[in-house]
Amino acid sequence: MAPSRKNESSIAKAKAGKANKRAVDPSTAAPTSTRAQTTRKELKPPKSGCWPCQGQHWLRDGPTATDEVRARAAEKMKEVKERAKVKTVQTAPQPGEVLVNKLLALPYCADSGSDLTIIPRTVVDDLVALGNKVDVFPLPHPVEATVAGGSTVTCQDDVTVDIVLQTAVGTVHLREVKCLIMEGSETDFLLGNDTLVSLGIDANQQLEQLAGGDIPEDSDPFEADDRSDVDLSAAEVHGKLVEVGVAADNGFDPAYIAFLHDTVMEYEDIFRIDIGADPPAEIEPLRIKLVDDAKPFRARARRYAPAQRKFLREYAKRLEQLGLIRQNNRSHWACAAVPVAKPKSPGVFRMTIDYRPVNAMTVPIAGSAQDVVDSAEEAEETYGFADFDMPKGFWQFPLHPDSQEIMSFVTTDTVYTPNRVAQGATDSATHFQNEMQRVHAKQLYKNLLVWIDDILVYAKDAPTFIEALKQFFDTCRAHRLKLSVSKSCLFQKEIRWCGRIFSGAGIRHDPARIEALQSLPFPMTATDLQQFVCAAGWMRDTIVDFARIMRPLHDKLEAVLRVCGRTKKMAAGTKLTWTTAEEGDFTAAKQLLSSSQLLHFPKPTAIVAVFSDASELGWGLVITQVECWVPDLPADQQQHQLLICKSGVFDETERRWSIIEKEAYPIIWAARNLGYLLIRPTGFRLFCDHKNLIYVFSPSHEVKRHVRGKLQRWSLSLTGLDYSIEHIDGPANVWADLLSR
Repeated sequence: MAPSRKNESSIAKAKAGKANKRAVDPSTAAPTSTRAQTTRKELKPPKSGCWPCQGQHWLRDGPTATDEVRARAAEKMKEVKERAKVKTVQTAPQPGEVLVNKLLALPYCADSGSDLTIIPRTVVDDLVALGNKVDVFPLPHPVEATVAGGSTVTCQDDVTVDIVLQTAVGTVHLREVKCLIMEGSETDFLLGNDTLVSLGIDANQQLEQLAGGDIPEDSDPFEADDRSDVDLSAAEVHGKLVEVGVAADNGFDPAYIAFLHDTVMEYEDIFRIDIGADPPAEIEPLRIKLVDDAKPFRARARRYAPAQRKFLREYAKRLEQLGLIRQNNRSHWACAAVPVAKPKSPGVFRMTIDYRPVNAMTVPIAGSAQDVVDSAEEAEETYGFADFDMPKGFWQFPLHPDSQEIMSFVTTDTVYTPNRVAQGATDSATHFQNEMQRVHAKQLYKNLLVWIDDILVYAKDAPTFIEALKQFFDTCRAHRLKLSVSKSCLFQKEIRWCGRIFSGAGIRHDPARIEALQSLPFPMTATDLQQFVCAAGWMRDTIVDFARIMRPLHDKLEAVLRVCGRTKKMAAGTKLTWTTAEEGDFTAAKQLLSSSQLLHFPKPTAIVAVFSDASELGWGLVITQVECWVPDLPADQQQHQLLICKSGVFDETERRWSIIEKEAYPIIWAARNLGYLLIRPTGFRLFCDHKNLIYVFSPSHEVKRHVRGKLQRWSLSLTGLDYSIEHIDGPANVWADLLSR
């Protein structure tokens, strides 16, 4: 296992200090202090002995060493010191370097004249000094090797190491490379013919072909647009992946951290800093179907600000260089490019394309994306999570040739046609989700979730976690999917994904997000109020009585939008005035957000409990589960785990319903919309006023005919559900007690 960064720094400093001590010539150095001289005398003689006579003493103590000999020795020491600088403790090799055992980088020389690969003895010693486990084995017979310059060295031992080469075309990994250990002062790593042949470099074969005059034609398995000049910094990718050690800090089992490290490094080739000129992903190309009477649309070039024009030219030029788009001024289709300023980043833009004219003529494809909360049931009691993002994910997916011209866009003076999927089209997101679910089908919902280009991997223990990662990486490599090295997280006990925090216990909303919403001032415009209401609405499944508390704000917003209009521009220009009562409503709404609860993962063996209630203005519903139901214990004293909260407000027509209808409505609503929680092997328990439930299931003659017919129709929704009815007083009061647990 590689040492930590702190240990690497300490070792490097120690080695540097040791090298400096060796590089001092005792015959010429001026005395500094008595203490320094005493310390030097106490040092043990060098292991290699005195250079001139090989005796076990320092050069200064040599009985036969003359001043001339000492001077030559000093020059040799200086040369050795300079050569030692080329060996550095690193995490990634530079061009022309080899990284040995993912720890030590030094220059290498490709020597096809040497049959075997050779490593200097000093490098092996340095690896041992750095705490790296290196097994050295003696050779049956000494082997003589000729190095650069014609000198011959004798090798008596060999060693097996892993190496990483930084070549002109990228990073190359080689495992278990057998190397002869070269004695002496040589510092270069020699790549022998055995290693070169394994890389596909056979100098002898090339010479034979040249001598024969018949060089076979090279066959290219890829099409012309499969570019190999991938835009990435291999050293930077490697450096970031080496930070896998942080997984141990996040709670990953130290016994498996080395296996996790090796797994990630094995798939280093699928990671990118940003999108490059890689071939498109091996998935089904997106093919757009237009309505029968569709006519080509070509937008006029829009007028842009100077900063926007500069951005569009530079961005389009980069996409063109990467082979993702091409100039096509003869295209019959062209939608307008719209550079949008990034929030809180003046002068920084992102490119969008106004595909609305094309979308209006597109026949949408079918697709399904399960709710991330509903599909995360298998993440219960998980060991940990890994989160991965795809850099420019849509640009990785191919666009069918028949649809490329349709997706053309126009900038300031040029029309471009993409050969990859662009965001903003009707089918883009649906196609992306469909294909991601298809290629990851073996892992989907078992230990992997996908939401567009965000992937979540999870498992029950460390070994299974590593296997899940390996299977996921295999799929990405097989389909040429690239992952972002900077936006991916390898391991967390709980992780923020799709705006929520996932853990082994369940799913909750981000406390930072809740705090940010609670710190908002009173909305000054209709847009401000709309943003708050929509952001808070995203949390309604975790908050009891949400609809009733938020209703005054919703009514105020609707009243304003009916007057000013529902466009963003009109809403932003409409100022709001607040009465004292309305300010109290807004404060109550912000305080309500702090009551957001953790949603637990449903367990098949748990008892599911449904609590419902209704009032004159609205209704509420809470569904919980109890792992160990105690028969003699009242429902409000059981150990409940929240599954979901639902609530709503009756409209003007519904407010005229009878009390019986209002009480029945949340029960029927749950049966129609929450079947995925209610259908369990043990059924579910329904807690409500038993007298009201009788009217739902057995309407009597005392109920009006039109009400009786409605209740009978509603009751059909309960057909096929396994449940029992239990009476409970004051369910609204029970909820507060349940959630206080």
